[in-house]
Amino acid sequence: MSGAVVVGLVAGAGMVLGTVVGWLRLRRDAPAARFRRADRWAREADLALPPELVAPLSDRLRRRAMATAVGMAVLVAPVWGITAWYNVSRKLYASPSPFTGPGLVVVVFVPTLLVGVLAHLWDVGHQQRRPGPRVARLERVRLGNVLPLWAIRLTRGAAVLPPLAGAGTQLWLQHCGYARGAELYGYGAVLLLCVLGVNLVERQQTVVLNGPQRAGSPQELAFDDALRIQTALILGALLPGLSCLASSLLLQSVFDAVPYGSTAGPDALYPWVLLSVGCTVGHLLIARRAGRRYYRGTTPGLPPVEPPTPETVPC
Repeated sequence: MSGAVVVGLVAGAGMVLGTVVGWLRLRRDAPAARFRRADRWAREADLALPPELVAPLSDRLRRRAMATAVGMAVLVAPVWGITAWYNVSRKLYASPSPFTGPGLVVVVFVPTLLVGVLAHLWDVGHQQRRPGPRVARLERVRLGNVLPLWAIRLTRGAAVLPPLAGAGTQLWLQHCGYARGAELYGYGAVLLLCVLGVNLVERQQTVVLNGPQRAGSPQELAFDDALRIQTALILGALLPGLSCLASSLLLQSVFDAVPYGSTAGPDALYPWVLLSVGCTVGHLLIARRAGRRYYRGTTPGLPPVEPPTPETVPC
């Protein structure tokens, strides 16, 4: 068995072991951990945490974390293993590629983000399916109620920029004499899918923000809004990540045509990786920070909900 295979197996097994340990700790769920989990999240959302809401909020956060741990073991661990094997096997004799070195950030970030999105959406759906009376919003929530306009435009730009930059990177490498690579219409197809995907993602974000809510105190509804906003923000970062990953796949063949030791490969690779990281990790951090400003009253707040009535308050 080669050293690269061993490294890949160790990386994948290590990720599985780490997620299993985390899942078991969440399953044990000590009382002190329940309070710390709810209190930490309430502080991040800048919302007061009444004692009666510690248990339901902690249970919901725990449910999200356990679903994320399962997804990490099933999806992310194999990606870690394959990526580690690929990097070690290419390091000594092949030229850099979008999936080696700094490019690992995007390769690992995208499946991790996908797992988080699926866990958050599953939790929102689980909450909506729970029995009990519902309350309806007086007005429809728009994405602009949660994020400022510049952050929404940043998301759209981060989604459509990678295929454009990927086509430019390939043209530059072909100008340097490395003509083999994907056809440019591939980048056009990715660009078209991203333009259509922006509309679909923003619709889904609006659906998440406007889903039915179970009746409860104003503070319970505020926490539900905060969790919905978190889900909408992480969902908005998925398309830029997928756009970068698809563009990297198209660039792989042209980077393979660059001979080992040539400076053209690294010269084109590092600006591309910087763009990829900026469109994924950087976008997520900026968007989440902009979204948290909602709680501090510096962006328009969410429309109010109808207050519970004697007919809707649970006995």
